[in-house]
Amino acid sequence: MSFSASTPTRIGRYRIIRRLASGGLAEVYLGVSEGPDGFIKPVAIKRLHSYFAENTSFINMLADEARVTARLDHAHIAQVLEFNYDEANGEGFLVYEFVPGRTLSQLLRQDDRGLKGGRGERFALSEPEAIAVTLGCARALHYAAQRVDNRGEKLGVVHRDLSPPNIMVSFSGMVKVIDFGIAQAKHRIERTETGVVKGKFRYMSPEQLRGEELTHRSDLYSLGVVLFELLSGVALFQAEDDMALMAKVQSGARAPFAESLPETSPELIALLEQLLEIQLLNRVQSGAELGQRLQQILIQTHQVFDPEQPLLDLMNRRFPGAGSAIEQELSLSDA
Repeated sequence: MSFSASTPTRIGRYRIIRRLASGGLAEVYLGVSEGPDGFIKPVAIKRLHSYFAENTSFINMLADEARVTARLDHAHIAQVLEFNYDEANGEGFLVYEFVPGRTLSQLLRQDDRGLKGGRGERFALSEPEAIAVTLGCARALHYAAQRVDNRGEKLGVVHRDLSPPNIMVSFSGMVKVIDFGIAQAKHRIERTETGVVKGKFRYMSPEQLRGEELTHRSDLYSLGVVLFELLSGVALFQAEDDMALMAKVQSGARAPFAESLPETSPELIALLEQLLEIQLLNRVQSGAELGQRLQQILIQTHQVFDPEQPLLDLMNRRFPGAGSAIEQELSLSDA
C-alpha cells in the first residue's frame, strides 16, 4: 500500500492505513492497533496539525475532548480510546473507535441510486429514516446530559456543535454522535469566556448565538434543525452572510412546517415545532421525552419497530458495497 508524502505510516503505536478526512484543526486517519497472535483492531485517529500541536490552548482543547468523551460510555456516542501528546515531537492525537459508515453530510449528498449529487445538491431522507437518525441522537444527548462523575454530580455535558458533520450512521444502521471537541462540561481545562460563540451558526440555538450559558435543550434545538434538513434536503435557515443568518435564527423566521414539509406526518410536525421553540422553557423537556415521542411515531405511524433497519437499508442503497469494501481493506491490511 502506497502513502503520500503527507500521510504517516505510524502515529504513536498505531499503523496507518489511510487518511479519512482533513479539517482546519486536525486530520483523521484510519489506523490499526496490533497485538500478539494476529490481534488487530481498527481505530480512527484524530491528529492535530503540527502547527497547532505546539499551542497549549489547542492541546488543552484536545485533552478536553478526550476527558469529556471518555466519561460517555453509550452505544450512540463514538468512544474515545486514548489521548496522547508527545511534546518532544510536537504531536497530539486522540484515538476513537472506528465507525465504518458515513456522516450525515455525506449521506445527504448521495441519492438512492448511490450517485453523488451536484454542487450544493442534497437528497432528503424518508420520514422513518429521519426519525431513526434523530432517535439515536436524542438517546445520546439524554445520556450525556444525565451523566454523573465519581461524586455523583452531573457533568453538565452540552455538545454545542450538533450538526450533520458530527453525526454518523454506520453501514449496519447504528447512529453515532461524534466530536465533543467544543462541548461544555464541568471538567474542561479550557473555559469558554462568556459571550464567545463556538460551533456552526446555522445549527445553533438562539441562546447560543447570544453567548449565554447552555443547557441540554440547546442541543435538542440543534437536533431539531438537523431533523428539518433530513426531512427536506435543505437547510432550515439560509442567508447570504453570517450576520443575516444569525438574525434569522434569533427571530425564528421561517415558513410554516406544514407548507415546507407537506409530506411529513402531523405528529412529527408538532414535535418539530416544539423542538424549535425560541423560548427555552417551551421546548421538549429532555432527550428522553424526545426519544419516547419519536419512537411512538415510528411505531404507530410507520409500523417500524427496529430503528436500525430503515437506516441499514438506506446505507445499502446510497453506498452500495462500501461496508464490504472497508472489511476487505482491513483484511488486506491484516494480511
